[in-house]
Amino acid sequence: MKNTQQLINNIKGKLNGISKMIDEDKDCKAVITQLKAVKSATGSLMQKYIEDNTLSCLGRKGSVKIKDKEQIKDLIKELIKNN
Repeated sequence: MKNTQQLINNIKGKLNGISKMIDEDKDCKAVITQLKAVKSATGSLMQKYIEDNTLSCLGRKGSVKIKDKEQIKDLIKELIKNN
């Protein structure tokens, strides 16, 4: 998976493209398709950010075993994948 900054840049690019499409009065279906792509990309960003930061916070405390970290990571993926 891409890193968070790559995902943010991808979303920015998509939003700039959507803005241009709206300014140019492009087809509604095409705009909606791009909006759906942004929604998907923000979901990926949210998942990546939560996974990375939850695990790093747990790692600093040193109180969570590697096996537990993997279970937490899997749970986060499951919670986020349908949103």
